[in-house]
Amino acid sequence: MCGIFGIVSKEEKPLGPILTEAGKRLAYRGYDSVGAAVFTDNSIDLRKDIGKVEEVNEKLNFSEMKGNRGIIQLRWATFGAPAQVNAQPFMDCKQEIVGAENGNIVNSIQLQEILENEGHTIQSTNDGEICVHVVAKHMRAGKTMLESIQLAYKELKGDYALIFFNKVENKIYAIKKGSGLVVAVTENEAYCSSDIPSILPLTNEIISMQDGDIVVLEPGKAEFYRADTGEKVERKAKVHKETMESAQKGGYDHFMLKEIHEQSDRARDLIDLLNESKFVEPFVSALKSAREIYFVGCGTSYHACQLGSYYFNKIANKRAIPSLPQQFIEEFGNSLTSEDAVVFVSQSGETKDVLNALNYAKEKGCKILGMLNVLGSTLMNISDVYLPIACGYEISVPATKTFLNQAIMFLYMAFRQADKDTSELAELPGLIQKTIDETDESCKEIAEHIKGWKELYYLGYGITHPIAKEGALKLKEITYMHCEGIFSSEFKHGPLSAVEKDYPVAFITAPENVDIMISHINEVACRHGKVLLIAEDNEVLQKYATSFVKVPKTNQILFPLLATIPAQLISYYASKNLDLDPDFPRNLSKTLTVD
Repeated sequence: MCGIFGIVSKEEKPLGPILTEAGKRLAYRGYDSVGAAVFTDNSIDLRKDIGKVEEVNEKLNFSEMKGNRGIIQLRWATFGAPAQVNAQPFMDCKQEIVGAENGNIVNSIQLQEILENEGHTIQSTNDGEICVHVVAKHMRAGKTMLESIQLAYKELKGDYALIFFNKVENKIYAIKKGSGLVVAVTENEAYCSSDIPSILPLTNEIISMQDGDIVVLEPGKAEFYRADTGEKVERKAKVHKETMESAQKGGYDHFMLKEIHEQSDRARDLIDLLNESKFVEPFVSALKSAREIYFVGCGTSYHACQLGSYYFNKIANKRAIPSLPQQFIEEFGNSLTSEDAVVFVSQSGETKDVLNALNYAKEKGCKILGMLNVLGSTLMNISDVYLPIACGYEISVPATKTFLNQAIMFLYMAFRQADKDTSELAELPGLIQKTIDETDESCKEIAEHIKGWKELYYLGYGITHPIAKEGALKLKEITYMHCEGIFSSEFKHGPLSAVEKDYPVAFITAPENVDIMISHINEVACRHGKVLLIAEDNEVLQKYATSFVKVPKTNQILFPLLATIPAQLISYYASKNLDLDPDFPRNLSKTLTVD
């Protein structure tokens, strides 16, 4: 999400074409606005607006910009809606420093108050502007640029990458904390970027920065320092031979696999944002005061709504009714009142079915709450209160990181409804990464077990029922096989008739439901079906399993989130076994804007 690129050159030259091409190569990351800044004629030339690189270039003539140092930034809105005033880069009050950010500064609201009290004028609602003013504050106090960035590092909370330059030095400064940042040096130039693809056409010798690194770039030179100590360190270049497409995928075969592996970082981004966002309290208050609560979404988002309903019941002892948009109007429409709150969930914020239900609920006077990934979307603009799920751009059509973050937000809200401490969620990103690392091989094994079959059932009980439905949806989307996700106790009421020798049935078993699930598992095992298990390590369960995916030990509440990951991986490897493209399955679209 977001992308930044900087260049410093020995001589003044046309930088606009270089910046524009770098921006195009960063575009796959997703963005809603773009801006470029160069140093020329003893001033900073800054141009920015909402829109695509090509559109803004044509409008603002990026291509004519020249100088000896410059930055381009593509912004995916998280703090502040897409707008010209919120586009990056930003300058400080005296227009002596310009900078751009990739990431989230989660204490930006608190820092803005401090800065404004000290006389700074903040013009946007974008946390990237705060970064520039924090550095400028220390420069005003007589610190060098390097020292100012070191001090800013201690003040800025969150995960981010920042690039700056000033009017005095022909240098570019950059710092990495959590978000990606790479560097390259040629004889007369030096570059810094969010990722490798934007640099590859210029040189294939790339230096990867480490978290806590500050780099000072000069033409033909890069010096690295540790932000916490100021110690100078060495970072070696590595020759990259991959293609542009491969580099954009981060070395993964498909965007879907890349996005599965991003889930730990995106979960951390969301949790940090929720802990700091000023919009959380009105969101929580609206739910607390509601007569009835409804969660409305389509497809994957609907499954997140179903899991959210379980969380609200089990954690907050509160009823929340999950519903498909069309079902919401037909089944609950006449009973809605102005005392009800409806959470509308949509990755794109443009899903037509969801917007139809939203408009219906708004006419009834309901409180409209939005849960979305795309700021500036219709859902955001119509909602009384909204919260972003902070996933960045999701290229692959099957939702992975967006589903998981929707589910995490519902869990967070359930804790807040119950007035319980949310600190338990701090361990979740690490557990997600551990699950990816420890279950990958077992998921490949299950994908082999289902190879050759045209159908499959996913069974879940209680809190894992939504994950069974989501796992089935993923398999349907990218393998085209028939798969159903159902409540495990319902299997004996009809679908059990499909079981024959080696017929595959996958069970997602939460730790508190082992005893009841053993009964349901046995219905398949005694008929010689293949029992595919996703569960925590359990000796009794292992006796029944044809193949076992061991999810790290947690608890009943966190388990469904971790169990989501094997379901995603199984679908991915099953699709790969069939030589299909999981990123772009036939007949499907990322954003459905039709009824």
